[in-house]
Amino acid sequence: MNMNIALLRKNSTNFNEYNFLDLFYQKMLNEGLTYNLVQLSVNSIIVKDINDKLSVSITNNDLKKMTDICLANGWLKNTSMCVDKYCNLQLTEIGFGVVKSKQKQAELLSNRNILKKIADYIEEIKGLFIPIGVVIALATLFIKIL
Repeated sequence: MNMNIALLRKNSTNFNEYNFLDLFYQKMLNEGLTYNLVQLSVNSIIVKDINDKLSVSITNNDLKKMTDICLANGWLKNTSMCVDKYCNLQLTEIGFGVVKSKQKQAELLSNRNILKKIADYIEEIKGLFIPIGVVIALATLFIKIL
């Protein structure tokens, strides 16, 4: 299985439920199947594959927690009766939409021009401008008083 996760940034150790959903999407693409024909199970084999191929460190319990989130949101469903709820998982239409939306978001973020990246950076740190402005104002006032 190809484990190229578009949502997982390079040099990132974060693997989340969106990355888990993307595993289903990658399997769809690799096998030429529709979302309702792809099944994965949470087990030690898939955990090892994820850790080895993506250079992350997740445990079986971590992946089960992500699966619980996906099941609770209706992004995944069980397709057969099995020993536990973590086998034979299938992507739902809602889950497929989530994957496509996250991929589009990642694509848009990566294709921003330099001015947009600068504007986004400033937007992220705008809360710092107020304290910096206060410090500059107080420094200026202190200098004028002396």
